[in-house]
Amino acid sequence: MEPLLRDFPSASAAELLWLQEVLVSVERTVLPVAGHAGSCAGGLVLAVIRTAQRALGLRSDTLPLSYRLVSVAELLARQRTPCCSHMTWSTAQFRVWAQAGERRAAGRRALPRDNLLLIGRLMDHRDAGPDGAAVHDGSLSLRDGSGALYCEVLQLSPDWLGRLMLFPGWTYIPQVAMGVGQEARGYLELSAPPLPLHPDPPMIPDPGAPPSLTSAMTPQEATALLRERSRAPGVRVAVWGQLSVLCPLLAIAGRTFFCLTLSDRHRGSSVPVLVMEPALLVWQRCLGVGDWLAVTGLRVCVLRSWGRRHVLCVTPQSRLHPLDGPLDTDTQAEGRMETDTQTDRRIETQAQAETERQADRQTDALTHSAYRHKRSKIIDYKGVVSRVLNAEAGLYEIDGQVGLCLAYQQVLNCGRGLRPGAEIELRHVHFLFRPSPHFPLTMLCACLRTTLRLGGFSAVGSEFTPFDPRGSPAVRFLLERELSVSDFLWACHCVCALRERLCPRFVKPGRLLGGAGG
Repeated sequence: MEPLLRDFPSASAAELLWLQEVLVSVERTVLPVAGHAGSCAGGLVLAVIRTAQRALGLRSDTLPLSYRLVSVAELLARQRTPCCSHMTWSTAQFRVWAQAGERRAAGRRALPRDNLLLIGRLMDHRDAGPDGAAVHDGSLSLRDGSGALYCEVLQLSPDWLGRLMLFPGWTYIPQVAMGVGQEARGYLELSAPPLPLHPDPPMIPDPGAPPSLTSAMTPQEATALLRERSRAPGVRVAVWGQLSVLCPLLAIAGRTFFCLTLSDRHRGSSVPVLVMEPALLVWQRCLGVGDWLAVTGLRVCVLRSWGRRHVLCVTPQSRLHPLDGPLDTDTQAEGRMETDTQTDRRIETQAQAETERQADRQTDALTHSAYRHKRSKIIDYKGVVSRVLNAEAGLYEIDGQVGLCLAYQQVLNCGRGLRPGAEIELRHVHFLFRPSPHFPLTMLCACLRTTLRLGGFSAVGSEFTPFDPRGSPAVRFLLERELSVSDFLWACHCVCALRERLCPRFVKPGRLLGGAGG
């Protein structure tokens, strides 16, 4: 406490009490995760105060008395209703945000605003597996000395991971328990970039300097490398390009992974990259279609279950380097752009297009309409979630008139953030017209290639019911019977109708769902 008194010699009795409360909270919840950034509690408290003052625009001699430090354990134990904290916003800015949110979600009230300081480290979430080893699923969590909470962000920066941060804008959403005896855990929606308390490096240091990007391959050169029959073992390469395809996270046979495609439109070439390293799954949240980037430390691997096809895979040494645009190439690289390579590129482009058409035909087999038997159309869509039609079946309504079905996709984050009023972006989603008379006239159906991103969090206090495809009886019934979209929607309608008439007077809801899934 003495170092703090030297920095605030003229503190009043109320300010001294506030400093004492912050010191106790920091010692209990922040110091255990501070690492080398927090050599003493007094210095850490001073860093918290200075960071909060910069966020609030206060002078160095003014303490934010209206704010108090909150821990993860306190949110989980005491906060039963949604709440939010926006330090950098004025009252007028918050009012505009709240009114806009209420207009997007008609009939719902905006979130209440609280003056809370939340501090911790943003980490890739890890659960303990059956053998005690850490299991990564690509999710994020905020950790302090009292516990951890799942987090959702709009756009993640790799520089945020592992650093001790003050979070100036966030919303806490309690989670509704799915059944008796199940634990109800909430999650955080981080709407503003976090502020570092110290200019410290990430908790996990980068082993060695990354290789120079001057030797990075173009997608065309990487494609040629994959076609080579003999290559030196253990070689690591770097590839740069524009991100043209970003697939969602998938969990198959106990492995979680995703795939991205780097393209060079000027050369008409592209190359896929497979990301299976558990610690690098968070890349999926850092990337966006259209970004220019370079990936280093790649190796060539063989997919035995896919015709022994060669692809580029990341390694533990791989690093992600954002680029402002295409890398400059030398005259030799330009020389390879002669007419004798145009035929190869045209054949490659045609083969890739044929492969995509075959994949679309396989996926479209599940999306035939009961009213019009024709192939679905692939589109991109942006909209606002207006209501949740059936959370356990992954059915939502967008813009008050368009349905969304996520049952055919592995939603590994259980649909966190999909609340009424949230803005979403869908890429490569199937457009269906009149698949069922019991649901909206137009339906969008996500497949394993669909990418769903949040464009903005909801500003209203709507509750959250998770959608877990791995534990959903409706999804299990869909997979066991190989239902089309029309049949699946009809089955969901029948289950809802039976629930309204029979539960809970004649049949328990759990037994009804179990019978439907069996």
